[in-house]
Amino acid sequence: MRQRLTGEENETLEDSILQAVASRRLNLDTWLENLPLADEIKQEIDLAISPRLPARELSIDRGFSQQLVRKVKYRGEGGLRLEVPSENYYTLVVSEEHITDDPERPPFYRIVIETEEWKRVV
Repeated sequence: MRQRLTGEENETLEDSILQAVASRRLNLDTWLENLPLADEIKQEIDLAISPRLPARELSIDRGFSQQLVRKVKYRGEGGLRLEVPSENYYTLVVSEEHITDDPERPPFYRIVIETEEWKRVV
């Protein structure tokens, strides 16, 4: 399903998931209702989540949530991986664009990273 979302929709969903996991309690119905995405996307998310989380309201373990939101991780083509501490993500990744209007290429992402240090890891 996420492959069909725009870059902005994916970012919105990712941010909403991180906020939900960082909270102490989660009511899935309220979370889905407040999710700023199209109703058909919300229904698809609900269908994917419901079998795994039959309780519509749950408490979230603080230690577990901190582990989940400690790092932001992305994967790209060609084995590309990006792992950044969540508190530094928006300082280091200064721009994310989903480019869909280049007639010479299929849709792609342009990510701009600004860092004072860049070392090759062997």
